Amino acid sequence: MSNEVRTKVFDVRKYKLQITDPANPSRRIPLESFELRETNGEDDIAAAERAAAAGGKSVTSYRNDVISEAFVSVNGEPVVSPFGWRTWPSKTRDFVVLAFTKMNDAPPKDLEDFEKAAFGG
Repeated sequence: MSNEVRTKVFDVRKYKLQITDPANPSRRIPLESFELRETNGEDDIAAAERAAAAGGKSVTSYRNDVISEAFVSVNGEPVVSPFGWRTWPSKTRDFVVLAFTKMNDAPPKDLEDFEKAAFGG
């Protein structure tokens, strides 16, 4: 088993998505691609520590913090983790959340099968 962290680049040019321009937050620019990596327990801890330092947050906010740990690059440019993507439009964020979920969450059917095998049912 490899300790290599898996990453994936998502080409989203055809969806005409936009993001906040890092150089000028009052502007939006096209999102052409983003790269995410699989997260681990250390990422979960970092997100939880940020949440605790901010006085506690909702589950959704915590999830966004974990996703911010997964960013590797945006439009081919490397980014620093945790990456600030909270100001991105909701439509664009939906694509990121789906990509993150498919990369990092166990499929519900697999969890259901495991639960039945492990605990009966």
